[in-house]
Order: sequence, then structure tokens, then C-alpha cells
Amino acid sequence: NQGYAVVKTDYQGLGTPGEHPYLIGEVEARGAIDMVRAAHQVDSNLSRDWLAMGHSQGGQAAIYTAYLGPLYAPELNLTGAVAISPASHLGEQVRYAQTHPDTPSSAYGALMLKSAAAMSPQVDLSELLTPLGQERTAMTEERCVGQLAGADGFKGLTSRDVMNLDADFTAFNHVFDSLTDSENVRPSVPLLVLQADNDRVVLKQFTDGMVARFKNVGATVDYHLYTIGEDATVSNHQATVPDSRDDARKWVRGRCVPVR
Repeated sequence: NQGYAVVKTDYQGLGTPGEHPYLIGEVEARGAIDMVRAAHQVDSNLSRDWLAMGHSQGGQAAIYTAYLGPLYAPELNLTGAVAISPASHLGEQVRYAQTHPDTPSSAYGALMLKSAAAMSPQVDLSELLTPLGQERTAMTEERCVGQLAGADGFKGLTSRDVMNLDADFTAFNHVFDSLTDSENVRPSVPLLVLQADNDRVVLKQFTDGMVARFKNVGATVDYHLYTIGEDATVSNHQATVPDSRDDARKWVRGRCVPVR
């Protein structure tokens, strides 16, 4: 209705053969960029100007697209990216879980373990996971994240229940240090970051640090914070999307003129 063509990407390994490289930023960015290329094959009248926008995992994808887009698709004109509650500092977070046995476990952690194993042959899940951890992690092949939150999934489990904390996690940690931590890239187009200051999934402290580093390396970044009311019908993490929508639309309109 506002004059934009909206293209929504799938990610590698979702509905296609092979593992989904969850939170591997470069893989996500290539998926987003390739979908824009595919859209131009469907409709050659589409503008070369485009923006990337995403939330959570998609926020990380938007940041990586802001870095990779002009390099991977020079025939397109990426004019900016919007990252809402973007995942970052993954290496720091996985190390915390390894050194704090009582850290609550979740399907997200299991997906990260499988992702690392898909990206690096040095990551052996049979060594890193307990028998229970192997059983529950295998469920990610058949169930969505919400279905894994119950008692027969990851509810009530901790790091010590799922991971063999005496194992060598060097190769696993290396994947999230070198391949995917959002704060390690440099956006080459203007970036808008939208973050709830009381988000309990993507913590403000991580996003603060990421934005500070981007500014230190000369990237163009706008940063907006929101306080989500505790009476929100969805989590603070999810509610950032509707709460920030007007700011996102205004910023987008300033960088990509819609065709009517």
C-alpha cells in the first residue's frame, strides 16, 4: 500500500536439504540478497534500490546484509538496513553457558550447536552433548522452537543437563567468534538499530556494545531505544517490532523512495 515490493527470504536448510546454519550471518545475508535477485527475475520492473530489514535472527541478517550486500550484489543498490533486536555477541554468550552450569537451556542453544556442527567438521556433537542433550537436540529436526519449550523438550534443563561441560568447546566457540558475531563486521550502508531497553532475549548491553563498535569504525548508525510495557500481549523481545514500526517506516522512506 505504501509503494514497496516486499520480498521475504527463507534461509538455507529450512525446507531444503541440509542443516539450517542458524545465526551464521553470512549465510543469512546471502539468502536475503539472493531472494532480491530472484524477485528481479520475476519482475524486471522492480527498482535496483532496496533495503534489508529484520528482527532477532533477521536483525542479525540485516546487519550482515549491510556489510555483504554491496560486495555480493554490486548490480543492486542497497541503500540501508534496519535491525530490530539483532542477535550479537554470540561467542560471549555461548562461553557463559559453558562456564555457568545452571544456565537455563533452550532450543536456541541446541540450534546453535547443530549450526556449528554444520559449519565446521571439527565440531563433534557426540563429544559436546550429554546423552540427554543429544536426544533433545535431535528433536530440532522435527519440531519448531515453541514445541521444544515443554517438559519433553528443554523446559527445566540447564547447561549441565545438555552439554558435557568437560569437553573441549574450542572448535564450537571458534564458529561463533569468527563467522557470525554481528559486532565484528562493518556495515557499509546506513544502519538503523531498534532495541527495547528491557528485552530479556537480546540484551541491551550487547546491542549497546555492538552499536558503539560500529560507530568507532566509522559506520553510519542510528540507534533508538524503547521501553516495552510489562502488559504487552507478547514478549518484550517480540513487541519491539510493532513499537518501533513508525520510526522504521520514517527512516526507510528517507532512504528508499517508493514507486506508486
